[in-house]
Amino acid sequence: MGSHSATGTRRTCQLQGCNSFASRNGFCLRHVWKLSVEELEPLNAKQYQVAKELVSTERSYCDSLRVIYKSFVLRLQVQSEMEGGSAGGGRALLDPADMGRVFHNVEDIFKLSEQLSADLEEITLEKVLTTAVGSTLLHYAPLFRIYQSYLENYDDAVRVLTQLRKDKPDFDFFCKLQEKCEGLSLESFLIMPVQRLPRYLLLLGELIKRSQEASSSSASLDGSDGSGGLQGAALADMIAARDRISAIATAINASLHQKENQLKVAAIQACFERDARYQDLVTPTRYLIREGPLKKRYGKGTRHLTGSTVYHFFLFSDILVYADASKNVLGKGVTYRLKHILPLAEMTVEPTSSARTGKDKDLLVTTRNPAGSKETKDDKSSSKEKAFELGCADTAERDAWLLAFRQAIGQLQEDQRNLRSATFDGSNVAQGDGKGTIKSSKLKQMMGV
Repeated sequence: MGSHSATGTRRTCQLQGCNSFASRNGFCLRHVWKLSVEELEPLNAKQYQVAKELVSTERSYCDSLRVIYKSFVLRLQVQSEMEGGSAGGGRALLDPADMGRVFHNVEDIFKLSEQLSADLEEITLEKVLTTAVGSTLLHYAPLFRIYQSYLENYDDAVRVLTQLRKDKPDFDFFCKLQEKCEGLSLESFLIMPVQRLPRYLLLLGELIKRSQEASSSSASLDGSDGSGGLQGAALADMIAARDRISAIATAINASLHQKENQLKVAAIQACFERDARYQDLVTPTRYLIREGPLKKRYGKGTRHLTGSTVYHFFLFSDILVYADASKNVLGKGVTYRLKHILPLAEMTVEPTSSARTGKDKDLLVTTRNPAGSKETKDDKSSSKEKAFELGCADTAERDAWLLAFRQAIGQLQEDQRNLRSATFDGSNVAQGDGKGTIKSSKLKQMMGV
């Protein structure tokens, strides 16, 4: 059954038609379930119906990915190669860069779905669907990480595709021709990978629910607890698969949220003048919480003739930025001139309570200037601790800013405490307990553990 090589006999999987390398048990990793899984009828019709729906939706999803890959990607590649090789200097419908931006890694996702669909069909034919579906999805779950790259690129892909269809009539005509044949727009096909991971979780959740109900009914009849045997192991695999896919989906969502935050910060930074005070605002973990115009009231010791000046304030997750705002010279948008950046770590914010002087809508901000921070003449003080008031339009705006400040400062301080507590026993390295165990849950999240 096995084939020979220079190093000896190479064993292949015992399953007919599978040429994958087999371990000592005689099966490859994909088909190792055959050792322990027997042909077993589903405990009830609803359980089997949900399992069959998972198989049928994967088949339909795989067919849609096949349309993207074969009807669009491959045909565009062939057309590009033909035009590129012609002596007449023909024009490709899409250049390779645009192809990558629109379709990204859809080929990899298609091949993954194609293999998963084939395995689901196989366990259906083997009459072990409800018993082996959990272990099958558990095996594939780590591979679902390839969706992250596609999802991170999706918004840009839709934007580029929309623009290309406007700018390139020939490409738009090609898309319309394929869409007429396939029955859906290209945009409708491209969104399907975005929806797939939530669909897995939905179906697995329903399958677990039906399996638990079936196990409970069976246990009540035979007097067992319903946790043993093949059905108990199958249910455990379903739960493990759901938890693994859920963890991957959560990590992808966090990554998408972080990227969205970085884009927002970058967009704000692009509006700042690059003068002597200019500083880079973009960091991997910084995100915008609130922004808007506020009056900064000055103390008696400053050189200001007026009692207050209106600045535009940006409250980020770790810093407070305020700047002068002016209309763009082109008449579009706003340009900012940086005045100062204050860290939130050593900041306190409290409401003022001087209704008699008309300052009951103000916030009192107290902060310490870090060593080496850049100060303007207006902000210089003989003391490292400084305090100023922020005037709001009304009490509702004051309360909204106060809540935003307190949440941001509280979260920042909690993150710092978690990082300080993540230390090795007998060591100053903030990673674990000396035995490889990481203590801080926040640090675990940051390190991807």
